[in-house]
Amino acid sequence: MDEQRLELKVGALVLASVVGVLVLRWLMGELTLGRGSKPAVDFAHTGNGVQGAPVKLGGVQVGKVDAIHPLPERRKSPCPSEWTCPSNPRPGVRCARMPG
Repeated sequence: MDEQRLELKVGALVLASVVGVLVLRWLMGELTLGRGSKPAVDFAHTGNGVQGAPVKLGGVQVGKVDAIHPLPERRKSPCPSEWTCPSNPRPGVRCARMPG
């Protein structure tokens, strides 16, 4: 009976230790439940950011760029205001002066 009690206490101690380590890792942010979060970020200019590029924080890779969606209302027209320009200019598309 004494040996069975000792085994039970050792088992409980091992289980409590494993649970404690998991809780500490979760509190420190090293263990996530699920996929984690995907923040949506709004930049005025993407710079050299492309889909699949690494995202670094303090020089450490913390993720990657999943997608880039340009917002048409934030896009500046390459044409002066007195010229006509396509609503969605692409590289190589030129603007034309309005007649008159």
